[in-house]
Amino acid sequence: MKDRNEILTAMFPPFSSVRSADVANWVASDGYQFLGDSAVYYTGNIDLSGYSQARMTFATFETQYQDPGIYSNTNSTGEAAGNATKIEIIEMITDVPFDTAQLTTLIADMGTTVPGMLSTSQDFAQIIYGRYSLHVQNTTLGLPGYMQLISDGGFGSKEPTAASKLYCYKIVKTTGLTVYEAGETLSFPACRIGLSGRVFSEEELPYIMRLKRSYELQQLLN
Repeated sequence: MKDRNEILTAMFPPFSSVRSADVANWVASDGYQFLGDSAVYYTGNIDLSGYSQARMTFATFETQYQDPGIYSNTNSTGEAAGNATKIEIIEMITDVPFDTAQLTTLIADMGTTVPGMLSTSQDFAQIIYGRYSLHVQNTTLGLPGYMQLISDGGFGSKEPTAASKLYCYKIVKTTGLTVYEAGETLSFPACRIGLSGRVFSEEELPYIMRLKRSYELQQLLN
């Protein structure tokens, strides 16, 4: 197999949920799972087994983020904002998987730190792509429940990887009143992340060391 340019794509579906009671979780739907009463997450993967079997490495040069829709949280009538004062989102593509305990910690740490930073258990190199964003209520535009993007930033390493699979995550957390309303809705759009880079053959020693590092990181997380 020859070296070549490639675009790897992670796709996340849209989400729409209605609370069935004031103490209920957001309903797991559209492939999303709930984690606690205030967060949902989606997992997927990018298969690189064909490249890994050919002993090739993928290096990310540029990333693209496409999210054309609206994040909203409305009350039970759909005519006004819901109880969420802010929505926090993390999208990640990594070369090692995250378990439920790690995702729970990630959600608790939102707004203060992200995976791969100091005080976290992840290595920066394993976070190929990372993006954090914050949306808050905007009730001045006449669009009920509209959550406006006010801050976003990246935290990915773009580190080359020889892994056979990349793991894709979208985590969405709502923060607001401790008691939510039955019939309250949360919705957000589909999004796409692209990793533009090159698949290439490395010298044997760097390639073996990269595989060794990936294996060691997975053992630490298991």
